[in-house]
Amino acid sequence: MKVYVIGASGLIGSSLCGNLLEKGYKTVGSYFKNKKKNLFKYDLSDTTYPKELLNVSKEDTVFLMSAVSNPSWIYANQYSSFLINVEGTKRFVDFINNRGCRLIFMSSVEVFDGNKGNYCENDKPNPLNVYGHMKKEVEDYLVNHSQHFCIVRTGWNVGWNLDHRCVVTLTYETLMKPGALMATDNNFSITDVDDTSKCLAELVEHKFVKCCHIASEKSLLRFELADLVMQYSKHSEKMNYQKTTFDKIPYTEKRSRLNNLDNSYFRSLYNYSYKNPEDIVKRKVELLDDNF
Repeated sequence: MKVYVIGASGLIGSSLCGNLLEKGYKTVGSYFKNKKKNLFKYDLSDTTYPKELLNVSKEDTVFLMSAVSNPSWIYANQYSSFLINVEGTKRFVDFINNRGCRLIFMSSVEVFDGNKGNYCENDKPNPLNVYGHMKKEVEDYLVNHSQHFCIVRTGWNVGWNLDHRCVVTLTYETLMKPGALMATDNNFSITDVDDTSKCLAELVEHKFVKCCHIASEKSLLRFELADLVMQYSKHSEKMNYQKTTFDKIPYTEKRSRLNNLDNSYFRSLYNYSYKNPEDIVKRKVELLDDNF
């Protein structure tokens, strides 16, 4: 059996490959733009498949991590994003279905409208933004066209490579600019990417799971994150913000306000202890300070 990671050069995919290898799985990974050693190139928008994917068999497990994930960029480039996040992804789902193996699809908390928060797997998706609608469309396609699949939803993940997009980095950079606004009523999960990838690796053996939430059960409000960044940064004297409510933040499209996930279902299968968000923020801020 092999485990394939499509999007192995990304934030979660790169960490996942490391955990799969540690568990002894023969792992094959792909990249799109961020070329890395021992990975093969694959673009979801292509209509043909590289030779590495032609060897996939029904005994294998395939993680689909690759996607355009920046909501602002997606909103501004909807057609280009659709070709990858929806059209190309559905085509890949069909390709995997024809091989009879299991596909684990990385979705997002953005499929929910953020009106109540603490979403469990049985809550009905109702996305507000384009990115969320794309993820929901693929989720629905899997449910209606696949038998061997698992949908995984996660929130913000924090990694230790400065090239990857991260909520701590975005907050740090925003605080260094004039006119920063931080909402007092916007909360979200913050998870160490290593914790997420360890849990994802466990799904290879949990073949009966069709949908699960992998994210720290502890969440932060946006202004609390800003306060932690300022508390731990040696550049805090250059940082400042004004408190406001979420509806006053000038996003280009609607965003969900309460973005935390209930992880109790998967914790009942794999009782993992996630790192404390405050410790994650402290470590990331120290890394950012060192590279400022």
